Amino acid sequence: MALNDRHLRILRSIASGNTTGESLVEDLGSSMQMLTHFLNTMVDDGYVKAARVYDNDLRDFIVVKAYLTPEGQASSPPTAPPPKPRLKPQPKQPPSTSPPSTKPSPPSTN
Repeated sequence: MALNDRHLRILRSIASGNTTGESLVEDLGSSMQMLTHFLNTMVDDGYVKAARVYDNDLRDFIVVKAYLTPEGQASSPPTAPPPKPRLKPQPKQPPSTSPPSTKPSPPSTN
């Protein structure tokens, strides 16, 4: 199977540490049903192994943990390094509208 963009995003997400179904769904902005569909095809093709448990309320298997196989690791795009923390920009000071101070200078002592 040729990996499409969604497959690559799933591989990248698992490689970066999102291994539970909930964390994958949150990271990918997807539904659990869509994730399950893609994971099933990726498991069948040998890219991923997934531990599942049956949910009686949903009457379906849910992903508890997902792992990359060696083939999945080789196909996974490199994960980007974590972003550097951004410095909080300082609010700009509005220009002063008052005239400069005209204090008399102290007397000189010569």
